[in-house]
Amino acid sequence: MTDFDVHPEHVAPPEPPVNPAAHAKHPEHQVLRVFCGPSGGGGNALGVVLDGAAVPGRTERAALAAELGFSETVFLDDAARGTVDIHTPSVRLPFAGHPLVGLAWLLRDLGRPPRMLRPPAGEVAVTYDGEITWVRGRAAWVTARRTERYVSVADVDALPAPPPGEGSGTALT
Repeated sequence: MTDFDVHPEHVAPPEPPVNPAAHAKHPEHQVLRVFCGPSGGGGNALGVVLDGAAVPGRTERAALAAELGFSETVFLDDAARGTVDIHTPSVRLPFAGHPLVGLAWLLRDLGRPPRMLRPPAGEVAVTYDGEITWVRGRAAWVTARRTERYVSVADVDALPAPPPGEGSGTALT
């Protein structure tokens, strides 16, 4: 099995937690932008629910992830063990580097740096190199992707998104 590393060049500081009193249907959650540019711009938004027990069921988690609409929302179920659950707006994922990098960075920023996170796929080592947060997963956990070269931008624009059978990852049921 081949390991691979995922790390952000920059992670933007979290926005203030969303207060459930202001949004009664949402538990408190953080919003991070992971893989930001050198100036802190851009990045990929991520929802983080630090109290996974606040959203205990898979159906409720799927609904919250869909409503938040981020590429992933990660639920921290057991901070001491690093147990996490990852959802996209449409599926539950066994592993995804982006939310684990963001969660590890946030926990370190809160003074609780994890050395291991445990999504459904298995144990993911977390290391730090200065301000860089690294996670290490197994290549076997990433769904197969196909690579294809297109002649023009118009050819790419004409593709269905995502191509049939190649959604955002392997779903868990």
